[in-house]
This record gives sequence, C-alpha cells and structure tokens, in this order.
Amino acid sequence: MIMCQTLASQFADTLTALPAGERRDAVACAVIETGGQYPFQIPYRAALEIQLHGTVAAGWTEDEAIKNWIDTAQRPPPGIRATDGRPDCPYNGQGLASDLDIPAVPTPANCG
Repeated sequence: MIMCQTLASQFADTLTALPAGERRDAVACAVIETGGQYPFQIPYRAALEIQLHGTVAAGWTEDEAIKNWIDTAQRPPPGIRATDGRPDCPYNGQGLASDLDIPAVPTPANCG
C-alpha cells in the first residue's frame, strides 16, 4: 500500500491525539517555529487563519480554526484514493464502455 503522508497530515495526526488545550500550544509552537506569528491573547470569538506546513484553514474561534486545519490537512491530495493511497484510475474498476464493438467468440462447429 502506498501512503501519501505529508508533514501537514503527520502533524494533524499528532494533534488529533492531543487534548484541546495541548492542541493550541502545539499549533502555536509549530507556527512560531516555522517563522509565523501566533497571537497569544485571542478573543473568544475572532476570525483566525492558520497557515502551517502548506495547509491553510480558518475558523471563528481558535479551537474551530485548529479543527478545520486538521480536517484540511488529513484530506488526501487530489487524484489519490482515500482508501489505499493509489492514484485514481480513469476506469476505477469499471468494465469496458458499451459502445465498443467487441467481436463475439464464435461457437465451435458440431463435429459429429
């Protein structure tokens, strides 16, 4: 199985395992360590956008913005199947199109 695990999705998996209070600290540290700015005193209801590891998400509260960032980071990239990580196949397991003219196999002649 091919796994398409990006830095953002790895960090999102880590955040998912943390309680809400620790998620805030982990996101704030990651943003600051990667050169971003993170406000220390955020009003309870204020629009907040998180740009981290190439993933952007926003929310009306800090917890909502973090949850939206996790959801966005865990989405598979376009063209990748969510179940097994293989690239999408144009046929996706379907049979041949019905408009193709496929000759029937002739039945053998009666030899008796």
